[in-house]
Amino acid sequence: MLIFFLVIVSAIALGFLVYRYDLYDKEPWPLILLTMGLGMLTGYAAGSIEEALAVAWSISYDDPWGMAWLAGIVEELAKVLVVVVMALTFRSSFNDPQDGQIYGAFAGLGAAILESRFYTSFGAPGPETLGTEFARLVLHLLLGGIAGYGIGLARCRVRGTIWKLPTALTAAVVLHSLWDWACGIPAQHGSISMTPRYIAVGLMLTTLALFGFLTHIGAQHAAVKLKPKQRRTLFRWPFNLIFRQQPPHPSKDDDAEPTGS
Repeated sequence: MLIFFLVIVSAIALGFLVYRYDLYDKEPWPLILLTMGLGMLTGYAAGSIEEALAVAWSISYDDPWGMAWLAGIVEELAKVLVVVVMALTFRSSFNDPQDGQIYGAFAGLGAAILESRFYTSFGAPGPETLGTEFARLVLHLLLGGIAGYGIGLARCRVRGTIWKLPTALTAAVVLHSLWDWACGIPAQHGSISMTPRYIAVGLMLTTLALFGFLTHIGAQHAAVKLKPKQRRTLFRWPFNLIFRQQPPHPSKDDDAEPTGS
């Protein structure tokens, strides 16, 4: 029970960190909490769907590669579904090119909390359990933000969405599936070695870097749409020497829309 309490505390801290990334138009907290709730709901449904598909396609836990891809595809599509629902239902609030990433991250956080509750309910947690569950929170949050990134661009008709949306979703699915293969599912059978551990660390760093890159680009798109004369940055010295807040050239659709918040 203590482990899960610490998981909740960690989730709250991560949530505030992600909320800071929405530089130009903060989302209402009730919608953030609703997104997390939907993330839990779809996360539960995703687990049931995975089990049904595993039976239908004769995929067992002795096939970690097949199970990993099944989990990656179903769970990331579930997060994207939450983002799409929020975009269609709360159109007045979902008005920022970065919103897809923000809502996707919170959908992933909700799914991670539910999944963590499931795994910590078995047996007596060991000293390494908190680290494992914290990694689960971080990974689901990052992957949800990556998977949902393109929805915000599509909602605001940002140039290049037609390839950015499927590319971001595919990246989330691939990273999720490789992570499950390298660190998650094989560990249940005691077959994990140092090589998959190194791969898992590399995947985590890659996911973190990709999320950070999309945050930077998404903030530039948001600046063009919402605050064209105001520049804010997540990065302080020396990072702002590398990540300069130069907004991309607005598309015709961006010019046609009002820039007020």
